Amino acid sequence: MTIIRGQDADTLSLGLSLETQLEPLVDMALEIGQKVKVSRLRDRVSKNVAAYLGKRGVVSQFKMVDGSDVGVVVEFEDSYTTWFFEDELSAIQ
Repeated sequence: MTIIRGQDADTLSLGLSLETQLEPLVDMALEIGQKVKVSRLRDRVSKNVAAYLGKRGVVSQFKMVDGSDVGVVVEFEDSYTTWFFEDELSAIQ
């Protein structure tokens, strides 16, 4: 499957959701359902997000961020959900 340039970032070919289409296209070491730990923060973030540094959560989906990068959406035990860059997360065995 290929992504056609110039299409809106939220809708890609075949009418599938963004998450469904990203999974086979992105070579990521993390998988949906995998447990992760927030190991670092690449950029400045709000105090809310910074509070999750060192916390553990579960990868719930992938999303397009910054127009070209792929973010990893993580859900924490308290049901808070936010995204991180892959290099900000460490897989937990």
